[in-house]
Amino acid sequence: ALASPPGPVPTVGTSIAGPLRMISRKPRIYLQSHFLQPAECQMLMDMILQRKERCNFQTKLRAPLEPENPCWTAEQRSLILKIEERVAEISGSERHPDETALVGTLTPPQASGGISEHLGLHVDTNAAHWRFCTAIIYLSTLGAGVTGGETVFPVALDPQVEGAPDEASERVIEAAGELLDLNLDHTDKALHAADHQAFKVAREAATDLLAAADAATTGIRVKPEQGSMCVFWTRQDDGEIDRFSWHGGAPLHVEASQQSGDIFGWKWTLQKFKQVPVSARENAAALGDFVRQSRRKK
Repeated sequence: ALASPPGPVPTVGTSIAGPLRMISRKPRIYLQSHFLQPAECQMLMDMILQRKERCNFQTKLRAPLEPENPCWTAEQRSLILKIEERVAEISGSERHPDETALVGTLTPPQASGGISEHLGLHVDTNAAHWRFCTAIIYLSTLGAGVTGGETVFPVALDPQVEGAPDEASERVIEAAGELLDLNLDHTDKALHAADHQAFKVAREAATDLLAAADAATTGIRVKPEQGSMCVFWTRQDDGEIDRFSWHGGAPLHVEASQQSGDIFGWKWTLQKFKQVPVSARENAAALGDFVRQSRRKK
C-alpha cells in the first residue's frame, strides 16, 4: 500500500465542505462536495488496503473500518470517528451498537456489460432489514480512460423537474412498487424467482428497472468525485421502505489504450449504513417517528 501523504489531516466537516444540496425529493438524496479532503481520502484508501493485504483486485473488495480495531494509529482512529460523527449529524441518528461500522470498498473494472451484468439493483434493506439511511463517500475520481462507476437511482425524481412524471418514469415507479409488494428487495431475487404467475410480474418489473438504469433514461446518476458524499434515505416518513430508493453501481470500464495497474484511478468508496436503533423498532409508530425526525434534521 502507498503511504499516506505527509502533513496534518484536515478536520471532517469543516467550512471547506460544501453545503448539503438536495438532488432528489423522492427518495430524499443530498450531495455534499469536499466532505473529505484529498489527504483524508488517500489515508482511507491506504487503510482499506491495510485491512485487505491479500487481494487479487479481480473482484469487489470490502473492508470494515471499525474504530476499535487495534491496527489503527491514533490519527487513523480519529479520522474514522470524525466521519462517524459527521454522518450521524447529517442522518439525524447517533452512532450506536445496533449498526455496522464504516465499510471501505474498491470496485475494479469489468470487461463489458451494464448494471444488469454487474451487481443489479436493490434497496438497502436487502442486507439488513433495519437500515434507513445510507452515506456513500467517494474516495477517488476515476482515472484517465476509466468510465462508469456512477451510483444509479433509476426511480429518483429530480426536484428541479415540476409536474407529473413522464411515461417512462411512471413505468419504473410502478415496477419498483411491484417488487416491494412481492417482498423482493433485489433484482437478482426477482430474475431467479420461481416460475409462477406472481413472479412473472416480478421478473418483468426487474427487467424494466434494469433496462432503465442501463439506458439512463430515468432517474439520477451520481458520478464519483473525490471527497464528495451522497446520503439518501431508504425509508420514508412513515418508516416504510421507499420504492424510489432502488439503486445500484454502474460497472467500471477501461479503454483498451488505458489498461494499467493504477488501482487508485478505480472506484473507491466509504459507506455507512445507518440502522434504526432497537428502541425505535418496537412498533410502526415508533419507527415512523424516528425516521421522520431523522429526515428533518438538516
